Amino acid sequence: MSWYPMIKPCPFCGGYAVLEQKSKTYIKGELAYVTYCRCTKCHSHGRRVRIYDDAQKSRLIAIQNWNRRVNDDYYVR
Repeated sequence: MSWYPMIKPCPFCGGYAVLEQKSKTYIKGELAYVTYCRCTKCHSHGRRVRIYDDAQKSRLIAIQNWNRRVNDDYYVR
């Protein structure tokens, strides 16, 4: 099992956020993983991350994008 950073609470309502990963998807014939974080209370969600052939990287970037706040100095694409 891989280590992932802790998912911060929702920036809008403070609710509990979870990592959502769509099942393996084929986009233009290539295997892709579509992942995002979603609030269980208000159902807001972060950017959907689509990575080809690397589910772990997709999860990590989705969590980093969700955890990003306005006053942070970095931006993860």
